[in-house]
Amino acid sequence: MKKLLLILLVMSALMLLTVPGIFASVTDPVIGGTLGVTITTEQFPPQVWGCDNRIVYDDSVEPGRISPGGTELVERINNYAFEGEQIQWKVLAMDKNGIEKIGDVYVTVGDGNGGNTETTVKQNKVTYCGNIPSTSTDWNKSISLPKYDPSLGNLTGVTLELGAGLSSDMKIEHTGNTTPAQFRITVNGNVTLNFSDVYMQTNTIFNRNGNATVFDGKVDYNGTSGITFPTISNFDTLTKNSSHFSDFVRTVPGERFNVSVKANSVFQINGPSNYDAAIVTNANATACVTYTYETEQIIIIPGDGNIEANCVRDSAATEGTIDPSCNARIDEETLTEFDPSTMAYYTCTLTVETPDSQDGAFYGKKDVTVEATDLDGEVGTMAEVEQWFFNPVIQLDVEGKIAFSKVRPGTSSYSGLVTVGNDADSGSGVLLDMFVSGTDFSDSSSSGAMCPTTNQLSLSAFNYYATSGAYSTHTDSRADSEGYVPIKYGIGFNNPNPFYGNNEIIKSGVNYQGYQAGNILSPGADISLILRLNLPEPCNGNFNTGQIYFWGEAI
Repeated sequence: MKKLLLILLVMSALMLLTVPGIFASVTDPVIGGTLGVTITTEQFPPQVWGCDNRIVYDDSVEPGRISPGGTELVERINNYAFEGEQIQWKVLAMDKNGIEKIGDVYVTVGDGNGGNTETTVKQNKVTYCGNIPSTSTDWNKSISLPKYDPSLGNLTGVTLELGAGLSSDMKIEHTGNTTPAQFRITVNGNVTLNFSDVYMQTNTIFNRNGNATVFDGKVDYNGTSGITFPTISNFDTLTKNSSHFSDFVRTVPGERFNVSVKANSVFQINGPSNYDAAIVTNANATACVTYTYETEQIIIIPGDGNIEANCVRDSAATEGTIDPSCNARIDEETLTEFDPSTMAYYTCTLTVETPDSQDGAFYGKKDVTVEATDLDGEVGTMAEVEQWFFNPVIQLDVEGKIAFSKVRPGTSSYSGLVTVGNDADSGSGVLLDMFVSGTDFSDSSSSGAMCPTTNQLSLSAFNYYATSGAYSTHTDSRADSEGYVPIKYGIGFNNPNPFYGNNEIIKSGVNYQGYQAGNILSPGADISLILRLNLPEPCNGNFNTGQIYFWGEAI
């Protein structure tokens, strides 16, 4: 970044000419000489002052808790920004030689490392997800996902995460008029997902048994001769790495691949010959692909022209008092009056590009400032240099294991310690808003599981106690008398229901526009959890198929 010493030079030469006496004839009564005057104006370097505070605008891709897409991110209190987000400054520029003498005003970005350069290999990940919502069977569909863009870098890994679920609603009415009846409803369903060398199939059997009196005169699936069962469901997942990279790399822009999904179900009713029944079986599926790739990060010098974003002049300001937040000064002189012939306000907007664009210049810590150049090549630099972290890598560090063994039905059992930490890039300042969700649990083996009335352990049997610094769930409004909070359903962020206000890990502490102080993690910080299982009675089975998810959203 250029630094200029401002020297005021006003050169004025006034030469006093002394002429010795001259004797002339009467025919030359007048004698004279010439007097030279030279005035040189200073080449005044442009001055730039930052006004007010920087503003960050959302990218309209993934709105957060407070700010909708394209609006100011009022919750962004630290200096980090992601691809597509915009940072905006208001500046005052001045040139005593005239405002029209200023050629360009622009934002510059650089590393501020004194001119040294270094190339390092950086590991990156990008994930894309899709789903098929719950739809009555039978059907053949597909989930479309983007192929890998080879311009991002060297592809080193492909991971597919697949999920498939089935649910069934059953109701029956005994219409016989002679004797009571016993009946059994069995639903067999399967969902398969397939692409390249990754294949998943889930097979599910739902059973319902019931007793009914003779027909009570009304087909309402209720009363003494009818029954409507609660919805029964199951969800399985599979995570697998693919070795067939060529199936996932795009050859043309926008190319995608399709995960084939097929869902089928049949049902059987054993019992009386006279009945009226309604059986509806639905299936859903999810698919996510994660591409791991390497890029070379090249560190550059700030202000060297590698990254510049031009500012837009505000022509509306014509006179009046200078915005006090600009703190416009030249040496000891404080400027208060706006002079449109020498001054102008500018709005400078920097849009954050992809981490690998411009040789990795939009990843990591960067020095950001505003410069102005005039038509003579003079450069002025805003004194306020801000440090930003662009495109920080965000990830969670989960340690511990959730395991409950030999739990006696009708009792409570507690897990070991589980910690969930903010493992974002060191020095990025990224604050994460933390959430938890889960699914019901099923027995993956044919063991005659039943807990207490079906072969599924409800998520409602699980609760947790969490602490983060001075905050805990003990003061959480959702907690029971022991300070334990129930886990809400969710297989994706805000899926199937909004997480905000429902799935926060800790709702305790100072509330800032919906954010809870105890639920926010800075880089390196963590939340500690203990899970409690209230096992129903009766209960039998090995319930090892289900998920507890932890989520972190950058504020």
